[in-house]
Formats: sequence, structure tokens, C-alpha cells
Amino acid sequence: MNTIEREEGPTGCQGPQKEETKIPPDYIKGNPDECIRATLPLKRDEVRAMANPNWSTTYIKPSEVVVHNKPWDCWVSMMGIVKDLTLLVEQYMGSLLIKPILAHAGKDISCWFGTDGELQTCIHPVTGVRVPYLPFGFVPHVNTDNMPHVNWEVPVSTPWWKDDTYNVARLTANARPVRIMNVSTRSEILLHVCEEETINQIQDRYMVYNSNAESYTWKFQGVKLDMNKTLTENNIFDFRERFRFVGLPDDT
Repeated sequence: MNTIEREEGPTGCQGPQKEETKIPPDYIKGNPDECIRATLPLKRDEVRAMANPNWSTTYIKPSEVVVHNKPWDCWVSMMGIVKDLTLLVEQYMGSLLIKPILAHAGKDISCWFGTDGELQTCIHPVTGVRVPYLPFGFVPHVNTDNMPHVNWEVPVSTPWWKDDTYNVARLTANARPVRIMNVSTRSEILLHVCEEETINQIQDRYMVYNSNAESYTWKFQGVKLDMNKTLTENNIFDFRERFRFVGLPDDT
């Protein structure tokens, strides 16, 4: 386990703030399988205004995706990209087309897609033509011209799975632990961070525990860290695989 030291900081340390999950007031909750939106869906230009412009340099962990598993807060990950499909759910609420997405809210759906980023395909048993493979049911924006389907809709130029306006972040390839120590108070915090995050981004995560983190000097084994580089680029390596190989716990 790597320990990052922080120097020249104040002695106060705030604990994590707990947030209570509440249902937004503009939802009317009926049975557990339904959630009816009481307002009209946002228009496409409003979706673009809410998009994260820095999504391509923002990384999050699978454990941060899985908590967004409600109709009013619906995220999925696919092909290493995390998408917020809440607005799509609002638009199709009440339709059978949205049920497969709601069933996989907070989960990874990369298996739905091929290496080209398009939906997997199969040969339709009735028409004999190649069609999208949808074992969980039809989803919005699927071209149904070549297959019998009652929920036909006008084809869109950019389906949701290729639309960057739904993107919120990239999914990390490696969520790794790091122990941060305040050398003045000898207090420690164990964080799980993304391999691709810079020290500045890790500092942003730590701000939840101590709002004065920006005033600290960040060091590892006495060497000042480059805040614009990742842990690995600062020669702080993840040795968990080696620990497992020799039978040691990950937090050694």
C-alpha cells in the first residue's frame, strides 16, 4: 500500500459528509417497478447544455457508476465510457423500449456492442436478414426497418450509444487504493482512486475529507509530487498483483 504524505497544512480534518438519497419532488412513485415523470422531457439543446465538456479527461470507478441505478438517476457504462441516460429515460418513460436500460441501470452494457461500437447483430429467424441482437428487448433509437416490431419509430441520425452529449466520464481501467497521511496530525485516509487520475484530481477527491487540502505540499517518500501527473507517472506503482502472487494482502 502506497502512502502519500501531506505537509504544511492545517490540523483540522473534516469527516465525510453523508447524503440522504431522496426522490425528486417532480416524480410520482407508484409500484416499485414504475416511476412516472410529472414534467416534460428536456429538449435536445438543453441536453447539450448539461453535457460534461471535460468527460474525456474525467475518470470514475465502477463503484461510482453502480449507485446511479434509479429512473431519475440512470447511468450505464459501455466500452469504457460512462453515460448518463436519465434524460433518455424521461423521454421514453412508460414505453417498453426503456425497460432494458432501466434493468441495467448502474451496470456495464459493453456486451451489447461489438468492437465497432455498434449493437451486436444476428440473423433474424423470420426475415433471414442481419438485425441488431437484442436479447433483453428493444431499446430506443434502434433501426427496425428490417424486422417486425410494433414500436416503430423514426430513425435518428445519432443513436444514444454514439451520442457524446450523454457522456459524463470514462471508466477507469484500474481502481487502486492509496493511503494519504497528514504528517502534522498523523491522521490517515484510505481512498480508492482511478489509475488515470492526476494528483490534482486525487486532491479533489480528498477535499471531501479536508477542505484545506489545496494548501498542502504532497510528497511520497520525501519527494515532492508533480500534481499534473498520475501516481504511476510519479513512480508510485500499484504492487497488488505482486502481493497476491506471494500470498500477501493487498494493503501490505
